[in-house]
Amino acid sequence: MTEEQLAEIRNYLLTKKLPIDVLMEVNDHFISQMMELQKEGQTFEEAFTSAKNTWRKDMKPYWSGGLDIEDKSDLMRRIRRESFRSIFSKAALFGLLLTGMMYVSMAFLSENHFLYLMIAAYIVFVFGPVLFYFMNRKDFALAKKYSNYVLTEYQMYVFTFISFPIVSLQFLLRMNDISSYWYSTFHSEIRYDINRSVVIAFGCFLLYSASIFIFLSQRRYLRQIQKVKPFLKYLKQG
Repeated sequence: MTEEQLAEIRNYLLTKKLPIDVLMEVNDHFISQMMELQKEGQTFEEAFTSAKNTWRKDMKPYWSGGLDIEDKSDLMRRIRRESFRSIFSKAALFGLLLTGMMYVSMAFLSENHFLYLMIAAYIVFVFGPVLFYFMNRKDFALAKKYSNYVLTEYQMYVFTFISFPIVSLQFLLRMNDISSYWYSTFHSEIRYDINRSVVIAFGCFLLYSASIFIFLSQRRYLRQIQKVKPFLKYLKQG
């Protein structure tokens, strides 16, 4: 194919508003499919039309009738669902393990040492994603630089760290009370106290899981953005 023909394929796919990392994969499939058709004797335009018809249903945006009012294609719904489930399952697993480790640590630490551990965990999990962002700010800034496009599906999650310290501030302000209460109810046989302890543990689980979810999203964004960088020359800056 000529460079003009390759540009025609890219420009067509750009109109579909796909994340660029997804667009690059679809672009490769388009080219492979069209080259096979051209070997069978079809012209470029005939092969291009055939490829577009093959992908038309998967890439046609529409409202599915759910709470999400944004029009999306079946392709993007599948990708978004799979990417979210992949990150969420890992984040929930690690959040559960960390909460369990915090709970078990009460059997070996004094009340003051447990408070220090709670504070240290809060600092690491709330401000860790913030630090990671600034360590890689040039790559994260590309999403703003090319704001007319979605560079990768994961960028919709990575910037939630901005509000995370504010949302979790109430947890920090009551850290002494939370730590003391959780520690004192560790061996409690009173059902009411045990239930309150479970609520605190669930709050810690949510905090740790949310932080890990953001961090994993950041990691995947950085991985995908390295693949996207060679394609940026075809995009207009926002």
